[in-house]
Amino acid sequence: MRDSPEKLLERLAATPDNTYPREILTEIRARLPEITPALIRVLEDCRQAPENFCDDSSSWMLPTFAAYFLAEAREKAAYRPLIALLICPLRKWKCFSGT
Repeated sequence: MRDSPEKLLERLAATPDNTYPREILTEIRARLPEITPALIRVLEDCRQAPENFCDDSSSWMLPTFAAYFLAEAREKAAYRPLIALLICPLRKWKCFSGT
């Protein structure tokens, strides 16, 4: 039985920082049409609560992988969430702003 898109992204977030998650990324690429809504939600969630992506797990990489796959798929629905994330004030990113 295949993992749900959310479970697949959880597995990606749980990957140790020093490991390239080739198997998971290959599965995401193969199932991209099905996983696209979950990838867009990652960008939206990151915009709303960036602190959830600044912990010690690999979840900080999820928005990067999401943006990569959505760009690869040329997914137009990702444009607004990605732009909103990119113009997010740095002060909202406490893990990067030093506050």
